[in-house]
Formats: sequence, structure tokens, C-alpha cells
Amino acid sequence: MEGAQHGAKSLAEFLDYAKKSGATGAQPSNFMLQDGKKFKGAQEIKDTFAQRGMSLDGIPIGLQLVGRAGGEADLLQLGHAYEQATPWHAMHPPLDAAAALG
Repeated sequence: MEGAQHGAKSLAEFLDYAKKSGATGAQPSNFMLQDGKKFKGAQEIKDTFAQRGMSLDGIPIGLQLVGRAGGEADLLQLGHAYEQATPWHAMHPPLDAAAALG
């Protein structure tokens, strides 16, 4: 279940709703991952999913980085840190289209 269309629910509220609707996995919106002026920690997000017996759908959450003028180096460092802390950069679709369609 995708979270962007579910308004201003907290992550916990969204996961409760998704589970009640029969979903086993979910992709929360960026809003649901915020904690004040920063994002929730990865462990907190993982724990919230685990407490509800839910899985994070196997696609990355969209992330947009915005910085001050001339701050490109900071954005590149942040993007690199995110890439190193997540598995998304190592995931690739199958190259064999027939195998992918199963």
C-alpha cells in the first residue's frame, strides 16, 4: 500500500490502516517519516514496521534533497551517506525479461 494518498497520518496510523485493509507491506510517504524538522531514524522506522508485522515494500522511498545555493557538495555528501546506509543501490531488476514475467 502506498502512503502518499493517505493524508496526514503518522507512520503508525498508516501501518495500522494498511494492515486492517489486508496489506502485508507498505510504502510510507516522506511526511510519515518526518520527526519534526528531521527524518525518523532507520531503526525507528524498521521497529514501527516490525511491531505491526508489516514489511516495507521492496522499492525505495522517494527522497528529494534540497540545499542552499552553492551547497551542492553538502547534498552530494548526504546522498552518498544515504546510498551507503541503504541497500537500494545494489538492487537490480532481472536482465532476462522472460524470467521477470515468470
